[in-house]
Amino acid sequence: GLSPGPTELVARLTVASPAYEKVQSLPLSVVVEKGGSVVLLNAKSSTVHGSELVELSGQVQGYVPAGRVTLSSGARVLGTAPLDSNGLFSLRTRLAVGSYSVVAQFPGDNNNEPGSSAPVALTVDNATPASLSLSSTLKELPAGARTVLVAKVGGNSPSGTVKFYEGTTLLGTAPVIEGMATLSVSFGTPGAHAVRAEYSGDANNIGLG
Repeated sequence: GLSPGPTELVARLTVASPAYEKVQSLPLSVVVEKGGSVVLLNAKSSTVHGSELVELSGQVQGYVPAGRVTLSSGARVLGTAPLDSNGLFSLRTRLAVGSYSVVAQFPGDNNNEPGSSAPVALTVDNATPASLSLSSTLKELPAGARTVLVAKVGGNSPSGTVKFYEGTTLLGTAPVIEGMATLSVSFGTPGAHAVRAEYSGDANNIGLG
């Protein structure tokens, strides 16, 4: 194929008739225009928590596109990423809490016109992964006796609730106060009882369980 830009070709005309045996070559100027480009963009997740990395990737489609793309939200540049031999690009970065409408912009190159992707909506919240541990004030007790289940929740000033289960049976729900939720329970049958806890999460912490 021809690269974009002015190119001079030579056209050779051959006439088979004996009366016109002269062969004449004429210069012919051809201008090859740049092709259009298509820019695709997607986010690994539309919602990112706290300090987690935002992962963006996409592709520039065209005639062997080369160079870099710029990823931005409004007037804010989030970063740039190089194109590989297939026009693929990716960017991993951390963003402040807020809502973003991210666009990938390709400035064009010798073979391709500039292009922009459709916007991708992205939200970064201030939630952080919580931690959850479960213990009991008594681990061995007679059938019917009471013990207190204690769930400790770590994170960013956690609130919300903790649900306590034995298998799929809900034993009860308790509020998280100063990082701790407690529930008094009793078991009527002898033997081992497997208890688990689920944390609801809140505006600042991701639920667990």
